[in-house]
Amino acid sequence: MAHPHASLTWEQVRARFQAIWGYSDFRPPQGEIVRCLLSQQDTLVILPTGGGKSVCFQLPALMQSGLTLVVSPLVALMENQIQELRQRKLPAALLHSELSAAARKQVYGALQRQQLRLLYLSPETLLSQPVWERLCQPDLVIHGLILDEAHCLVHWGDSFRPTYRRLGAVRPALLAHKPPGTQLAIAAFTATADPTVQQTIQQILGIEAAAVFRLSPYRNNLYLQVKTRLVTPMSPPHAAAIYPVQSQTGGVSLCAATDRCGRSGNLAAAAGVLHHGLPRRTRLATSAADRSRLDRGGRCPL
Repeated sequence: MAHPHASLTWEQVRARFQAIWGYSDFRPPQGEIVRCLLSQQDTLVILPTGGGKSVCFQLPALMQSGLTLVVSPLVALMENQIQELRQRKLPAALLHSELSAAARKQVYGALQRQQLRLLYLSPETLLSQPVWERLCQPDLVIHGLILDEAHCLVHWGDSFRPTYRRLGAVRPALLAHKPPGTQLAIAAFTATADPTVQQTIQQILGIEAAAVFRLSPYRNNLYLQVKTRLVTPMSPPHAAAIYPVQSQTGGVSLCAATDRCGRSGNLAAAAGVLHHGLPRRTRLATSAADRSRLDRGGRCPL
């Protein structure tokens, strides 16, 4: 079977990239990754956060005639990317357990009509019977399987998300229902993978011969600090000691327990507080506010 991008020129790829995202050219190694995915080559990509990983699989998906599945572990990550794609009026959708029945039915209809180029879903949703049966339809063209946050295959494993360990069987199972000669490339993306984790990802997914792209996660403008503090019920928020409200420096504070995330004290007006226990609407609103500040060239204080 011919590659689905066989008639594309690199000038057309760059032109579409500029038309959608407004950039005249790729940052290394984005262009090389796009070439691999367009040529249906298995790929493992380790790029630091903010390195433009999503563009690397979104662009090839949008330039092909079939569907690309994007498996992601967190609803917030999926909704963030889908919102941006929909704002650009691109054929993308998502499926997860929190969707309403009406929204799910709409996505199923778009799938049946083959109107989508990108479908985001969690591993559990991917392997749920209603979704899996639709994806296995012989006439549904699927060109790629993208695994975002691929380190979850190793770091979370059976103790947290058992379904991740089953993702290695997805490609052969899907191909068994597709016409002979069908190609389905796998690309794994992460910002966190040492050599042992990389090898495990490749073994689980069956992509030992994959093209591998790595960029160092270290940046000159990031400062990492670890402090040990004695915490009592009367202690001020640990973030307050590190990031004054009036500070123009951005930062991320990680808390060991959910209840400590909310102890923002006088930071409440300036800092975003996110954790899994918040209502979905609150999480989305906080994420949107942070993105808005950053889009306007501002800095998210915390």
